[in-house]
Parts: sequence; C-alpha cells; structure tokens
Amino acid sequence: MVIEHVHSVLFAQVIGTYLIILSIIMLAKTRHYRDAILRVDPYSPSIFFAGAAALLLGCFMIVVHNVWVLQPRVVVTVLGWIVFVKSILWLSFPVFMCAFRKKIVLSPMYYIVVFVLFVVGVFLFTRGFYLHIPEEHLMYTLVPK
Repeated sequence: MVIEHVHSVLFAQVIGTYLIILSIIMLAKTRHYRDAILRVDPYSPSIFFAGAAALLLGCFMIVVHNVWVLQPRVVVTVLGWIVFVKSILWLSFPVFMCAFRKKIVLSPMYYIVVFVLFVVGVFLFTRGFYLHIPEEHLMYTLVPK
C-alpha cells in the first residue's frame, strides 16, 4: 500500500514546499517580480532553456505520476500536466506567453494567482507531511491491538 503512494507523497512534499515558498516570496517582493517579468524578452535564450527544463520536468512528472483517481493525489497529476502543457506553450508561442504573463502580472489577477499557489501548496504540504501515516508505522502507535 505504501509503495504505490510513495511517489504521490514525495511529489506532494516537494511541490507543496516549493509552492508555499514561491508564493510567500512573490507576495513579499511583488514590485521586484513585476519589474522582472516586464523586462523579459520573448526572444531571449533563457525562455528556451526554461521552457525546455520545464518540459523535461513535466514529462518526468507525467511518466512517474500519471494517476487519475478521485483522490487528493490527483492534484499532483494535474500539476504535472499543467507544467507539461505550459512548457509546450512557452516553447511554441513565447511572444504570446510573455504578453499574457505581463497582462496577468499588471492586474489584480497577480494576487489571485499567488493566493491559489499558496492554497495548493498548503494542501499538498499537509497531504505530504501530516496526513499520511504509512501502515507499517501504525503498529508503533499507542493504539491497543
């Protein structure tokens, strides 16, 4: 039972921690990141390298964790597909994606995105660290048999 959920727990822990830290930094340094995003050049090689790295990450997540069940661990699968599709869009349409991202960053939608990242991060973090007790650890609890 634990073996089949180990990828879900690991991804939930890593992605949850990442999203919480990212959202806090994005909120604390809003002006800095807005300015940085406005300066991104769609013809910069960094767009290609970031898109290629994200595509590799998306492919990895899809191959390792492509679990479509009505359970909380489907969130990891959906995030993997979002990373995969978003990276393809960045590699295929960098000018459009830069314009779209600038539109979001300059609007109040920025705070909604940060809030959603934080909520998803907290959800995954709690699922990964606190709400998962492997069955073999249950025998060591204080519950009488």
